[in-house]
Parts: sequence; C-alpha cells; structure tokens
Amino acid sequence: MYIRNFLQCFSILYRQTFQDLDVKLKPYGITASQYMYILCVCENEGLSQEQICDRLKIDRAPVARAVRILEERGYITRTASADDKRQNQLHSTEKGKQIYNDINTIVEKYEANLLSGLTDIEKNVMKNLLMKMIEGLH
Repeated sequence: MYIRNFLQCFSILYRQTFQDLDVKLKPYGITASQYMYILCVCENEGLSQEQICDRLKIDRAPVARAVRILEERGYITRTASADDKRQNQLHSTEKGKQIYNDINTIVEKYEANLLSGLTDIEKNVMKNLLMKMIEGLH
C-alpha cells in the first residue's frame, strides 16, 4: 500500500470506518455520520446546534441536516431556548435513550477492534497526539 502522508491515512481510516459503521448501525435507521449526534445529545441534554458544531468541529449545514433527520426519526427533539428564542436546545427522546447504549457499545467494540494491535501506552500516546492535533484546528 502506498501512503504518502498523514492525510491519506486519515482518509482511509475515515472512509473504512464509516462504511463499517453504516452496516452495523443500519438496523437502527441511522448512519455513521449521524450516530455521534445521538451520543452528543444523550450525554449533554439541552445543547444547541451551535454548541454541537463547536464541540464536533462540524459546519452548521451538516449538523442541521442530521438534527432534522434524527428529529424526523424520533431520536431527538428541538425546543426553543428560554434564554434566546433563536436558539434551539436539543434533547433525546425515549427512543433516542433506548438506542444510546446499543450505539455506544457498537462504537466501543469497533474502536477496540481497530486499536487491538496497539499497546495501552500506544493507544494513550495516539489519543493524546490526535487531541493535540484537534486543538490546533482553526
């Protein structure tokens, strides 16, 4: 395999991970690009779409699309913020809470399998380096 740089590595990991997770998450009616929103909302009830954009480093348009789809499928709800009526707060529904643990388990198992060839020290170093790279994003 010919890989010239980090970005190619990230691209390959991203594409393959999303393909695999799409298959595993299909029974729940969600995709790999949507699962992180369910996890984020279930773990942080009341976040706004803007706060999700900031936390996940994602532009507004894809967040808005994912929120709309997840709302249509009954996983999350939007309510107007008491502080700012222009902002919506996101909350998980009972349906969203019910699949939260399943999704979390699928993602954790996938990650464990992906990292199975690394020692605990290597995993920690990799996570710290990736977090440092994320912090350096603009």
